[in-house]
Amino acid sequence: MDDTLDIARTLLDRLLIDLKGEPLGRIDDVELEADGEGPPRVTALLCGPLALGPRLGHKWGDVWAAIGRRLRGGGSHEPIRVPWALVTRIGAGEVELGITAAEAPTLELEHWTREHIITLIPGNGEG
Repeated sequence: MDDTLDIARTLLDRLLIDLKGEPLGRIDDVELEADGEGPPRVTALLCGPLALGPRLGHKWGDVWAAIGRRLRGGGSHEPIRVPWALVTRIGAGEVELGITAAEAPTLELEHWTREHIITLIPGNGEG
C-alpha cells in the first residue's frame, strides 16, 4: 500500500468487507498514532455508533453514541476497533480485511440486536 493516504476520501464511510466480499459494516472513524518522527500513522479503523457519534457532533452525535452505549449494555464504551494490520486492500468504495465475517468484531452489535430485539418482533422472518 502507498505510504500516504487521504483518510476522508479513502476510508471514512467506506464499506468494510471480508475475504469473501461479505459486508462487515462501515468505517466511522480512524485511530491515528504519532511517534514524533514523520506523519501520524493509521493504527485502526473504528466502527459503530460509539465511533460515529463524536464525528456527528453536538446533539445528534450525543444521541447516537448514547444509543450505542445503551445497546452494548455492560460492555465496553469504546468503539469497535479493527487493527490496520487486517487491511489487505483498499478499493473503490470498500476496504477489504484479511478475515472472515465470523472473525470480525464489527458484527457484534448486529448479532446482539438480532438476538435481543428482532427475534422478539412477531413476523420477523427469523423463525
